[in-house]
Amino acid sequence: MSDLSGFQDRLDIHGAELAAWPEEERRAAEALLARSAEARALLDRARHLDGLLSALPVREAGPDLRARIAAIPARSPRRQAARRRRFVFPWPLARWQMHFGGGAAMAASVLLGLYVGAAGLVPPLQDEVAQEATEMASLPYEVAFELEEIR
Repeated sequence: MSDLSGFQDRLDIHGAELAAWPEEERRAAEALLARSAEARALLDRARHLDGLLSALPVREAGPDLRARIAAIPARSPRRQAARRRRFVFPWPLARWQMHFGGGAAMAASVLLGLYVGAAGLVPPLQDEVAQEATEMASLPYEVAFELEEIR
């Protein structure tokens, strides 16, 4: 720890009481404090802040505050949304939903896409703009293929 920013970081992490620091970092801090007035000023400010914080009164939370804090998980938006979106299939289908629900939806979308493409339900793009876009999109692959052939 040869610089002041590293020393400030260590003060923020370990506090102003050097005896509480890890031994190796404490030795480096003591060496820096011996040669740097700025480091000593940082330590004095940290000690002053520690003194102010320790002088603050510690108050116990009242019963109403404890009850409000304890109620937070029960009424959280995530939990309420999870309750609303949870749909349970009747018993025979519940196992299917649990094991294959996501995969079945994906397979159904793939099959629908294959059917629409094979049946010709959507006409292919024949205009010039589509042809030009296809050529532009394939250009980097053609250049890479030509470069490999040259090597």
